[in-house]
Amino acid sequence: MSQWTVRYGELVIRDPLFGVPIGIHGVLTIYNASGVAVRWFDGQATDPVTLLPRPIGSQFTGELLNIHTGVGSSPLARNERIVANISEDGANKLIDALFRAKTEINAQNIPYQLPPGSWGREPTNSNSALSTLFKIAGLELPDSIGGAALGQTGRGNTLLSDSAIDGIRAASQLNTIPLDIKPPPRCFVAGTPIDMADGTKKPIEEIVVGDEVMAFDPLAAQGL
Repeated sequence: MSQWTVRYGELVIRDPLFGVPIGIHGVLTIYNASGVAVRWFDGQATDPVTLLPRPIGSQFTGELLNIHTGVGSSPLARNERIVANISEDGANKLIDALFRAKTEINAQNIPYQLPPGSWGREPTNSNSALSTLFKIAGLELPDSIGGAALGQTGRGNTLLSDSAIDGIRAASQLNTIPLDIKPPPRCFVAGTPIDMADGTKKPIEEIVVGDEVMAFDPLAAQGL
């Protein structure tokens, strides 16, 4: 039986003027046994008329929080890590379940809302969407790769009730699929881009003693 993987990746959102990290945008991606990305899912602020996603980090009055998906890998999924192994059959059932969730969530016209929230839960944003998708998969949204200092505003705020999630899992027969949950890695995989002090990026395996890299200082709230 071939092993597919469920992976979590994220984009660190930076202030466009000062470059200071201001948030996290997460993406759930399913990879096949050959290590090829098959399908990605995330939550994005969406124009209520065109239903097209707005640029990451924007917030306009009247935006909706919609689940978006695409074939292959998302350009917003950086620094990915494996959170679970799953069979091919299980992966297909998970994709089916996530599409069902996409339909239910997008039909609710949930406002995209950073704190303070106005939908009864605070806030409703991309991390709220990821928390919901991971719960459907039987997983918890992983800790931020970008740094604990940034946090994950919206983490744990699910967009569907427990009964709705249970119904989706049952309809997609996910309850019969075992997950091999992987512990958080203690290091980054080869190829992970590292921000250097001079503003360039370098693959982590090319970093040598004496190189200066960017680091987040939670006290100064900026990169060093």
